[in-house]
This record gives sequence, C-alpha cells and structure tokens, in this order.
Amino acid sequence: MTTTWSGLLVGAFYGYRGGFVYELSDGSSWIQKDETEEPACCEYPAAFLLSDGRGKTYLRVDGTVSRVRVVRRFIASNDALCTESLTHHHA
Repeated sequence: MTTTWSGLLVGAFYGYRGGFVYELSDGSSWIQKDETEEPACCEYPAAFLLSDGRGKTYLRVDGTVSRVRVVRRFIASNDALCTESLTHHHA
C-alpha cells in the first residue's frame, strides 16, 4: 500500500461502518464501500488515503486498527449526489 494523501478527518469520527461518508481536510468526501465496523470516538484525527496500486483506495484513521475501502464522493453543480453505485448515505 502506498500513502497518496495525509491530513485530518474533519469533525467527529465515530469509527468505520459501511456506507459512512468521511470528510477530509482537503475538502474531499469519501464513502466507505466495505462492511468493516470498528467503533471509535475522536475529533479531527489524522487520516491517510492509501492506494493498492490496482485502482482501489483505502482510508486509515489514527487510533484504529482497520483500514477501509472507500470511493470518492462527487457533488455535481446541481447538488445531486454522483458516485460509484451509492446505495447508502450516512452523514
């Protein structure tokens, strides 16, 4: 795995759960695509995006054991949510 970005996760982090949306300090949003669950509770933790070299991106947050598969969330100009087969949206 190669680290492609490091910074902060914006606001409170309550752990990993499938479908959660994670807002990063660079302004990007990422949606968890796997079903990994790991509870946590902290404010503005350090966060890292990792690449597996085959086109998949993972998020790792300081203080957690797991890393989770994520995809980038894009907002179109009409504010409609546009992303890869999004079925859940947890704020």
